[in-house]
Order: sequence, then C-alpha cells, then structure tokens
Amino acid sequence: MSGVKNNPLTIFVCTHVPFRVPPYIEARPDIYTIITNSRGRFLPTKLRVLRVDNMQCDYGPEENLCLNEWRMINAIYHMKNLPEYIGICHYNRYFDPSVIERLDMKVLTDSGYDMVIGQPARYSDLLKEEHDTFTYYGYWHNYKDFLTYEKVIREQYPEMLEAFLEMKEQDYLYNSALMILKRDDFLNLCDYSFKTYESMKKEFGIHNDKEALQYVLDRKDEYVKPYNAYYTAEMQSRLLSYGQERYGTNTWLRKKREDGTKILDKAAEIQWYMLSKKDVDLQ
Repeated sequence: MSGVKNNPLTIFVCTHVPFRVPPYIEARPDIYTIITNSRGRFLPTKLRVLRVDNMQCDYGPEENLCLNEWRMINAIYHMKNLPEYIGICHYNRYFDPSVIERLDMKVLTDSGYDMVIGQPARYSDLLKEEHDTFTYYGYWHNYKDFLTYEKVIREQYPEMLEAFLEMKEQDYLYNSALMILKRDDFLNLCDYSFKTYESMKKEFGIHNDKEALQYVLDRKDEYVKPYNAYYTAEMQSRLLSYGQERYGTNTWLRKKREDGTKILDKAAEIQWYMLSKKDVDLQ
C-alpha cells in the first residue's frame, strides 16, 4: 500500500462493509480516505478507497473479527509517507463536520493541544442503576475478560499499571476510532496496542476468529446483556479488538510523557455523531 496524498491531515474512515458516504464527508476528498477490509463494491465516491489485504497488514483475514477496525489501523501503521496528522473514525461515527471545517493544525498545536479526541461515552449516561466497577466494564462484555486484561498489564506491562488503574476508576471511556493525533503519537499508540494485543492472544488462547467465537460460546452464561444490540456471539467474539479499543487506548491516553504530563492532558475533546444504519447502509 502506498502512502497517502501529500496533505498535513488525512482522516481514515475505517469500515468492514461498503456504505453510503455522508454528503459532508463526500465533499472533502482532500481530507477523508476510506480504508476497508471488505471485498464488496462501493458506490461511486470521490474519496480514495484503500483496501487492506494480507500484503498490507501483519494480520490476515483469519483475524478479521478479532481485530475489527484495528486491522485497518494496523494497515495504516505500515504505510509509507504518512501525513503529519492522522485521523481515525468509523464509517458511522464522525466528528462534527463544522469542527473539522475550522480545524487548522497550526492553531491546534499553537493552543497547546497535541491531539483531538471524540467526547467519551460516560457510564452514568448509559446505566440508570447504581454504578460500580462491575457494571462499568460488564456493560458491553464479560467482566472476567476485563480482569484477565488487567492481569496481563500487571504481570507483563507494570510500567503501564498506574495508567491502567486510573482508567479503571473512571466512569467513562474514549473511543480509539475517534481521534486526530500527530504521526509519532499514532505510531506510539500502535506500538503499544499491537504489542499488548499479542500478549492478550496468548493469555486468552485466541489466535483467530474461530477460536474467538468458541471462547464466547463456551462462556455465554458469563455475559451480561443490558445492551442487547451488542449481545450476539459474533459481536462478543471481537473481545480482543474491543479490549484494545477501550482498555488499551484509554490506558495509553494516561501514559506519562517525559515532562510528567499525561497524553490525555493535551487532548482536546470535540463533539461527534453516530449515524443510523439507514443513513449509511446500502441494503
């Protein structure tokens, strides 16, 4: 895969399916590029469509579900001539277009911020009952899986434990698929994420989609189901990808730089939108 066009900012729209590009995204082919592991046919679009195959990513199709959009992020990681700033969004989750229109990278850095990130999902907005750590991290998935993730951090990445425990005590999580950051920070996030992903594969005994699905089916009674849209065996089999997206990213955001500040200290939050399936589906 060749590098992206000579542009200080490219926002990669990660998708595993062909979709209908929203008009305000279609109008900015200078900024947005679609990256996909789908072999399906897209509607005609002004946006560049980059297709991920085995030659462009460390991970083959047997890990499509395990990695989800992280497989596309891995492909970006291996590109040559990456732009100065890299944006990531999902095919139905976008930054407020009015913010993107006004976003100037020089203004961003002059303001003291290194990156922008979509506003986090707060559990207090999602759960009506009394909150505790179990309901926070068992909301979408299996709380025992979260504890396994914590075990790996404690035993193999003790330098990240303080950041992990701080993340654990919060009632919100940022989404890795909604950020704009400097190239070096993007590469640093990927270095951490894919290194820990390999450790999680060994700990969970999951190396491909088939093993991931069987892992979930063997433990189906351990999953809570308050958020029914996410409770399907196929969705839950993405547990390693979700672990990196939610726990890995939010731990990395609290990593300390050499000057003692956390990465998150210099991240500006901006509004984002989630489109409905009828807005983007081709079916």
